[in-house]
Amino acid sequence: MGGFLGAGIALAAPVPLTVNLSDTVTVTGNPRIQLDVGGTTRYATFTGGSGTSALTFEYTVQAGDLDRDGITLVSPIDLNGGTITDVNGNNATLTYALPNTSGVLVQAYQVAFTTSPITDSNETAAAFNITGAPIAGATYNYSITSSGGAGSVTGSGSITADPQSVSGINLSSLPAGTLTLSVTVTNATGVGNAKTNTVAANFTGALDSLPASAAAYSIRRLRTAYTGSLIRVRRASDNAEQDIGYTMMGNLNQTTLNSFCGASSCFVKTWYDQSGNARDASQTTNANQPRVTNAGALEVLNTRPAINWIKTSNHFMLTGYAFSLSQATVNATFKPNSITNAQLFDIRSSGGSNPLIDCGNSDGYGARWRNDGGTLYTTAFHTNRNTSAHVTTKTTNGSTLVSSYLDGGDLRTVGTGGSTSGSFRIALGTNGFTPNASATEYNGLMSEFTYFNSVLGTTDRQTLENNQKAYYGTP
Repeated sequence: MGGFLGAGIALAAPVPLTVNLSDTVTVTGNPRIQLDVGGTTRYATFTGGSGTSALTFEYTVQAGDLDRDGITLVSPIDLNGGTITDVNGNNATLTYALPNTSGVLVQAYQVAFTTSPITDSNETAAAFNITGAPIAGATYNYSITSSGGAGSVTGSGSITADPQSVSGINLSSLPAGTLTLSVTVTNATGVGNAKTNTVAANFTGALDSLPASAAAYSIRRLRTAYTGSLIRVRRASDNAEQDIGYTMMGNLNQTTLNSFCGASSCFVKTWYDQSGNARDASQTTNANQPRVTNAGALEVLNTRPAINWIKTSNHFMLTGYAFSLSQATVNATFKPNSITNAQLFDIRSSGGSNPLIDCGNSDGYGARWRNDGGTLYTTAFHTNRNTSAHVTTKTTNGSTLVSSYLDGGDLRTVGTGGSTSGSFRIALGTNGFTPNASATEYNGLMSEFTYFNSVLGTTDRQTLENNQKAYYGTP
């Protein structure tokens, strides 16, 4: 009594096997069929068929199984302590002709992101696991892409454990979107099918839920709709220039910046407006450009990239636009180096001797407004103003109401504010447009400035301030 084996094709599912005999047989115990799966001995267990001529066996794929050139069967059937007999009690013939099993390909591994979701804090150190892969002599290759656009992050390595952890992956070069991980595992039998997994990495800008801004400058991406660069820098060593953009989660692309600047200092020639109004702030005079890297070291505000406005170097930038103060909100994130003569920005009317609005003026004011005659200002004093970073916001409702806030706190609300249009400059508070290191130029770090042609309500103002405080770590 002979027999033969038929096999079904399987990957990571149970592998069914059938032995068709010439006579009806009775089976006792747990006979089995030996298999070679990628160099590892496995067994298909008896599942049924006693009282018939067709015996069925099944192999359940196990962790570590990978056989890409087809499993190999071993004859004869292993009784494993059982019996197989015909109706007359004769032992069945257990040997069989080996069938062609080159198409029975087995793999058991799976992959999954262990960093989820991808955020601002982990986009440069993402990780995933490969589970159920063979360890001896196996390798892996991976590729990560984004639904947001072109590009990929790739890598490879050896399987040394189960699960195999792959970590420290820098995804910042990819555009924001849903990320797809694709992994293949290879051993001596071949390359396994690609296994995939997805993770969310959707960028949300600080200004996305707020009223439209009239101008917005930052060292990070502020709006999902903005797709331009953040800054244009000049390298001091040779005066070469380059635009610097953002990473997947909207952070300044430090990799590009560091690669371009090297050990040289880099200065900001253009601070791009992210409002969509193309009101870029610029400084074409090299000596007056603020600094973003110092001899290869990034300028930082609470570990976040920042622009350093050095008073003695006359650093300032011009927008070339006139903004109205009839309805306005201005906001900035900053850290002064001193509490005297340290304006963040000013808006003044043509020919005006005093600013319509300034922030952090002389004599230690935490923030203040004043009109063109200099008679209106807030008087709140912040004693720690030059020891930590801060967020300041000011609103004006025509000539009737002016309010100032520092780190979310209400400094002062007063009346009779300025209500005309004025030219806007960042980090310069001298009369006219001439830099003057002995007067009221800003001295310190600044990372963000936004201007609105409207009065932000309390909820909108706090939404912006809370976002900035969380991102920059201000009080």
